[in-house]
Amino acid sequence: MMLNQENLDRYEEDGCLVLRQVLDEASLEPLRQSIADFVDEKIVELQAAGKVIDPHTDAPFEKRWAIICEENSLQKGEDSVAQWGAGSGLLNEAIYNLLVDPRLTDILASIIGPEISANGDYWIRPKTPGDPITTLAWHQDSNYYIGKGDSDTVDAITAPLGKVLNVWVPLVDVNEHNGCLKLVRGSHRNGTIAARRNEMGHWTPIEDVTRYGSVSSESMQVGDVLIFNNLTLHASGNNDSDHIRWNIDLRYSPTGQAVDWHKLGDELDKRFPGFVARSDDPAKVMSWKQWQDKWNISLDAK
Repeated sequence: MMLNQENLDRYEEDGCLVLRQVLDEASLEPLRQSIADFVDEKIVELQAAGKVIDPHTDAPFEKRWAIICEENSLQKGEDSVAQWGAGSGLLNEAIYNLLVDPRLTDILASIIGPEISANGDYWIRPKTPGDPITTLAWHQDSNYYIGKGDSDTVDAITAPLGKVLNVWVPLVDVNEHNGCLKLVRGSHRNGTIAARRNEMGHWTPIEDVTRYGSVSSESMQVGDVLIFNNLTLHASGNNDSDHIRWNIDLRYSPTGQAVDWHKLGDELDKRFPGFVARSDDPAKVMSWKQWQDKWNISLDAK
């Protein structure tokens, strides 16, 4: 699905775009099942270490990890997690299939052109109830791309730092009660905004975000997708529900784009191996096996 002019104009104006019911259950269920299997492996490990008593094998996908965290005080301990990526071992064909799904990549082609690479820094986020570790402050992704060294501040930069699109896919319905994403529409037009680390170590703007645009909370249903770029201010609200707010972040860039916008520079693809996910020449699109092999080389080198 290519974007129509109305949607393109909205994206250019807001720096973000919510599209309804782009994906279906059949495309998302394999991913949810792979996450459920990964969670099961983690619980087995924790049980073997004496950190979990009841594994709650009959609990549903959206509640099981939340129950485990609450019952075993994992929320603020060493086993608490804000995100899982390939470096954690959560790498599988279901993730690859979503990354190359033409329902997503055709939309992105409307914005950044037909030659598209999937970045290796995808993240699956188990936003557990009441856990501050999984509640991210207002930030631009660019703050993390350029400012994660020893410094506690990031200066404002007027020029955009690369074209990096984040495709945010909910795996359960999300709303203000369970911590849906919030965005400052139009904030991307300010370039990279001056930021500092907060008490949780997260980057957040030095000035109030409302000076950069209007704040909106994005309630979404499974099947919806949210697209925004690396300069759009966003935050995750608190999860005050009884279940996990599961989602996956997918990152994309124009194939061949220079990596001088990222602190890792030429090391970026070695640390987070990406691949060509869409091209007018199908032979350029990397297969699942090729991407898996590329990640295995990266993990063996660490």
